[in-house]
Amino acid sequence: MIKTFSSWVLVTFSIFSLGCSFDTAGLPDPSGNVNNFNNINNILNPSCSDGITNQDETDADCGGDLCDPCDTGRSCLSHTDCASAFCDGTGHCAIPQSCTDELTNGAETDVDCGGNDCDPCADDLACLVETDCLSGYCNPDNRCSTPICSDAWVNGDETDLNCGGGTCPACANGLDCLVRSDCASSVCLGLVCQVPTCSDSTQNAYETDVDCGGFTCDRCADGLGCLQHSDCDSGFCDGGFCGAVTSCKNLRALVPEAVSGVYTITTTLAPVEVYCHIDGGTANTFAYVTNGLSTSRTTDNDSCKAVGMTIFTPRTADLYGLARDVALAHGIPTTGGFLGPLGIYNPNNGVTTIGSNNWCGSVYKVCCDKKMIGGGADDTVSRSDCGFTSLAAGGAFWASESKIGEPSGDYDATCWLRFDYNTAGNVTSWNDQDCDYAYVNYMCMANDDL
Repeated sequence: MIKTFSSWVLVTFSIFSLGCSFDTAGLPDPSGNVNNFNNINNILNPSCSDGITNQDETDADCGGDLCDPCDTGRSCLSHTDCASAFCDGTGHCAIPQSCTDELTNGAETDVDCGGNDCDPCADDLACLVETDCLSGYCNPDNRCSTPICSDAWVNGDETDLNCGGGTCPACANGLDCLVRSDCASSVCLGLVCQVPTCSDSTQNAYETDVDCGGFTCDRCADGLGCLQHSDCDSGFCDGGFCGAVTSCKNLRALVPEAVSGVYTITTTLAPVEVYCHIDGGTANTFAYVTNGLSTSRTTDNDSCKAVGMTIFTPRTADLYGLARDVALAHGIPTTGGFLGPLGIYNPNNGVTTIGSNNWCGSVYKVCCDKKMIGGGADDTVSRSDCGFTSLAAGGAFWASESKIGEPSGDYDATCWLRFDYNTAGNVTSWNDQDCDYAYVNYMCMANDDL
């Protein structure tokens, strides 16, 4: 039995050997060494810790795409196979020799530049941080570049894309800013450029000075910047600055092309907003007082005097009509004083050495029922023995050519006459009544209109 079994085994092995071929490399040798079983496992399950060079490793358990980079002295195919980032000409990892080896290695971001050890890189070379670049700017594409005001990034001193800072154009409304100079409007509020207004305390848009001038804001006061006469309250731009004018006549002399409108004159006492009526070769100054200083006689400090002007005193019917029409056009009511006392007064009391027979209360009524016109004619209250005069040069005045039953003699020296006006703005009556009335609404004129 035993012999027969042995013979069968031998025959069977012989048939197996004759009929097949089998690669026994790496298989357990007949001695049964355990390490040979580990070798079989490493072949079937390669890893970065199996102690052999497999997968795409360049040396045992390092290099390639799957394992860690190799230490110095071990085999490599490229710089990325090495922990030193330098694979030398012999195919071994090595320590980079210098920043002049014409390779990108060590901490370099491009060939021989960038990183902590080499000089910064020029424009268009690779970078990771700003300090890698000569320009101090590593753009979002990780390339060094010099910031300019037409590139695709917010860089340099820019506060928004290609604007702001000290180099690029100012930013449009709605874009980011840090200071007012970053904005075209010169208004940076909440770190955003704002739309310019006429109350933003900034000279912007079309303004010729802060919040004035141009065609969108109010005109500028004397001394402020201007480009043309219309930029100024005074209507006069002199050498780039608004200049003072003393009256509408003065304005016309300085600016022959000036037209009628609202201006600011500067008298010896104050700046005053007035209406200039300019027609051909003439110009007149009007300023209306509402609820001003009360005045009943020439010696009062009325509101016209207070600003260096004079109560309106018409010398002619045309001047009266002009002031009337200007007042009506500006909505001045004909009640409540309208044009005021018209600058007419008498320096003497009603009954003086002239005698009571010169007044309406006398039999003769020498001064009564006369025209309210200055000039001294016998049919006017300005005749020498009646004595009415005005603030105008030479005492000239005009109020009405109608004959009305006054003055009656009840008059105190230097008092204004009291005038009544109809709805058309014309004088309908007057009275010399003891100075027991006063005006708070009246028209003023420039002193050179007298």
